[in-house]
Amino acid sequence: MAQIKSIFKLPRIAPRAGEIKELAEEIDGGKFKDAAAMARKAMALAFGFMADRSWFVVASRLDGGPVTLYGLFATEAAAMKALEENTLGLFGQAGIYEVRSLTGRADYLDAQEDALWKDCATCGHVEAAHHWPRSKVSGCVIAECGCHEYVRPPRPIQRVSAA
Repeated sequence: MAQIKSIFKLPRIAPRAGEIKELAEEIDGGKFKDAAAMARKAMALAFGFMADRSWFVVASRLDGGPVTLYGLFATEAAAMKALEENTLGLFGQAGIYEVRSLTGRADYLDAQEDALWKDCATCGHVEAAHHWPRSKVSGCVIAECGCHEYVRPPRPIQRVSAA
């Protein structure tokens, strides 16, 4: 029974200094009509903080079979500790993967030099809207779009200086 409890416990979450500061400023500066309004605001901010965080999962696979995910872990170190101490009871292949928040994922994609999602030069929709496996639809699948084929945007010309 102790093993089951260790698998199904909530991640240990430590508040970050910026989160505490923002929450304290909101509570100190806010004019709340009652304690319930202040509590609602505090809960909304706390849920927003949790949604903006990145989380970690432990993935496990045995002999090329399906992947099973365990987590969430608040930090990579916590996921690594669970994996090293084998508190999850895993065997086979295992690894730790980051699960980015929506804002973190958008920032990650913006930071990539050669992002996977390039807009079509014809219609402006993402490349994934033009390629659907085993589909009878050819071209863009966005409703009311007349694009029949994905056209890769031209790469910017890289100039080489003569030195």
